[in-house]
Amino acid sequence: MFAVSSRPTVPLALQTAVERGAKAAKTLKELATVVQADLDDKQGRGWHVVAGKDFAVDIRYATVMESDMLAPFESEVLSVCQRLAVTPDDSDVLCSTLKNWLTQQYGHTWHVVVSTGSRDLVGAVHANPGTLLDVVFAKALSSQTNKNPQHQQHVRFLVYQHGGFEASLDLITLLHRVCLVLAAMAGALFLFYRLSYRPECIENDTTCTDSDHVKAIAGDFGQFVATIVLVVLIGTASLLRVSRNAIRQKVKHV
Repeated sequence: MFAVSSRPTVPLALQTAVERGAKAAKTLKELATVVQADLDDKQGRGWHVVAGKDFAVDIRYATVMESDMLAPFESEVLSVCQRLAVTPDDSDVLCSTLKNWLTQQYGHTWHVVVSTGSRDLVGAVHANPGTLLDVVFAKALSSQTNKNPQHQQHVRFLVYQHGGFEASLDLITLLHRVCLVLAAMAGALFLFYRLSYRPECIENDTTCTDSDHVKAIAGDFGQFVATIVLVVLIGTASLLRVSRNAIRQKVKHV
């Protein structure tokens, strides 16, 4: 059973926005555009406005929960999210698809969270300025859902860019490779010093000249230093490798 209200039930702010738009607009399309621009300016971006032939104005709730993106960038990301929302894919497929698109268009270090079971997400987001977008769309309806609109599902997209883990991972990877290269150079120096003198000349053997004795002492000291450096570099590379693997495990769970 339905009851007809004797007065408009929409909030006064929406009524006022429609009245202001009706005074300035000359066509239905212009009316919808003016009302949407008014709502976006005073209520935040994300409103959907449709003006019918009977001059009825349909205003839907704001889908953008939070955003600090610039308007052109935000519109492009919203368009992609809206196209994905009407597909029957699950949240994992939507997440990977959106992340791949963002990576191809705007580089790496993007994080995407998609929730279809609940509109509520819990967690602190550390995002780079101008890269955060939190938006909710109605998901594609099945035939059973169409019969019961109360069970309409929503899909929530949380998109942001943050390169904290990735920057640390790149730095550690670079340091690990540098240590390996220096360790290889230290190993080459060890072999060079090892083959550059006669070991028996260290004790000033009678068959060795003074120059051979000096050369043997210098070569033995160089071999000792190269050994210490080689051990330190290999140990440092091992620690960096452990740290890199630990960060990679954290990245997988972000």
